[in-house]
Amino acid sequence: MTKKISRILLLVCILLNGTETIAATPEENPSYIEKSGDLYLSESDQIWALKTARTAIKNYLTDKSFYVPDYTPEIFSTSPRKVYVSLYNIETHELRSCKSRQGAKNLGESIVKAAIESTKDSRFETLSQNELDEILIDINILNSYRPILDIELDSAYEPGIDGIRLMENGSSLATFLPGIATTHNYDKDTLLEKLCLKADIAESCYQDSDYYYQKFTTFAFIEDGNGGTTTLKRTNNYLDEIDLENIEYLVTGNGEWLLNHTHENGEFDYMYYPSADSYSDNYNIVRHIGTTYALLLMYEYTDDTEYLSAAEKAITYMLQYYKEEGDMGYIEENAVTKLGSVAIGTLVMDKAYSLTGSQEYFDYAEKFGTFLLNMQMDNGNFKNQYPEDNTDNEDAYEIYGAETNLALTRLYAQTGKAEYLTALEKSYTYTKAYFDESPSTMMVSWDTGAFSELFYLTGNQNYADLAYQAADFIIAKQYTEETAPYWDYVGAFNKNGAQAINTATYSEGVGDALRLAIYQNNQERIEKYTDSLELSMKFLVNMQFREDNTFYLEDPESATGGMRASLYDNFERIDGSQHTISAALKTLSSF
Repeated sequence: MTKKISRILLLVCILLNGTETIAATPEENPSYIEKSGDLYLSESDQIWALKTARTAIKNYLTDKSFYVPDYTPEIFSTSPRKVYVSLYNIETHELRSCKSRQGAKNLGESIVKAAIESTKDSRFETLSQNELDEILIDINILNSYRPILDIELDSAYEPGIDGIRLMENGSSLATFLPGIATTHNYDKDTLLEKLCLKADIAESCYQDSDYYYQKFTTFAFIEDGNGGTTTLKRTNNYLDEIDLENIEYLVTGNGEWLLNHTHENGEFDYMYYPSADSYSDNYNIVRHIGTTYALLLMYEYTDDTEYLSAAEKAITYMLQYYKEEGDMGYIEENAVTKLGSVAIGTLVMDKAYSLTGSQEYFDYAEKFGTFLLNMQMDNGNFKNQYPEDNTDNEDAYEIYGAETNLALTRLYAQTGKAEYLTALEKSYTYTKAYFDESPSTMMVSWDTGAFSELFYLTGNQNYADLAYQAADFIIAKQYTEETAPYWDYVGAFNKNGAQAINTATYSEGVGDALRLAIYQNNQERIEKYTDSLELSMKFLVNMQFREDNTFYLEDPESATGGMRASLYDNFERIDGSQHTISAALKTLSSF
């Protein structure tokens, strides 16, 4: 269903660049060595390597014998490479060992020697024979080393893709495999500090010109626990192909993650750090309200009352901050009301009313609506804060104004009151002029939804055209197979790196534009927006924590289903799940 980065295309690309293909078996995706020296192993050869490593460990623990395989595929008869064998405890997911060994005559022997060495990592107790059934074996086969200049550290080193080793006078002092940055969630400075400490040098050694670095890539794979293998790319079981079931799990997995992180008082675990198994003390009421809306979407999608119950608790929590002033209702935190909290609060109350029929919810929505109307300025834009406008926060004008447009559109749809339409007409004039002059990613998702829905209500093509304009603007910023710096960027948007939250948010807008294009039978736009969503859904699927990519986490259950923030930072935050649920639902409704 997607534009797949197929193995066939990959092999064509490799052949164009020049490779030496060494196939152990006549299979569709044989092993090969590129002219650059980088290695690729087929699935069957990965399984051979893992079984060889496991047998080598078993034999060594039994009688200290050195295992010599009866059959060695040709790829493993090539020149020796440095191999790291890591052992993970299946139950605790803790690292049990990680060792390498030099001095082999070929790649196969490198694997055997590294496997034997992994039984006696001095940082841990010696592996016992009884533990064999309690471990998963992970293998990293190193490719060639390449120097990194100090000035290139930010641009030439790619976390999760590149390993790094600390050098002095031609000698290696310490090495980190590519997975260290991602599994431990280290930023660049922390990674270098830890590398210095591993070498028993002061953690600031990376600032000393006497030391320098080399980078390298690896071909990495791990046992899947069922006799098979999982190829690891950036420490992730990257899915080259996705289907509707994967997109549906974006919805259900994130929904379950939110339920698991909702407290009895309606508060959420705002941010979770899987690598540290810890939580943030920060909180954000605007994102709390947005997440409440996502729970209502989940109830609407599943008819599971557990989601409604969680949403009702979250609404009760939100109403702790509720204030009234005449006919206006608003959310106040620390004596300040952010326009976004009221706008999204309106969406929450309107949706709760639609799903339950409780008039109390819509009474809140209308009081919020009165507040929003009073926040509109003469130019059609909205003040972003109450009681004092925050004129220094341009981003807040853009994003909160767009959220307000959607809130007022929903109120107009429910009531047909002219005051809401009048405000939206003024806002359209302002938004159109602003977007023509200074198009902003902040406005895309909410304004695309607002003005596409306003088109359905009024038939005014100007509103549809603005929705299309916003969607076209953001699609131009999406990484494709031709523009992505690495394969796993494909589908993300080139704003602040490859982030799941941004990608999901912008995909919401593209989803609204696709629905509009389908409604208007605009085939060119249908194809364009469908292509965009296929790419972004693939990116989001691969950013989701699943059972098959949480092997290194201490508490995988707390992470599974939620979204990694970005390719470089694996914290999970509630709005990542909020926007992913919405984007995936919009995609499913049109695919």
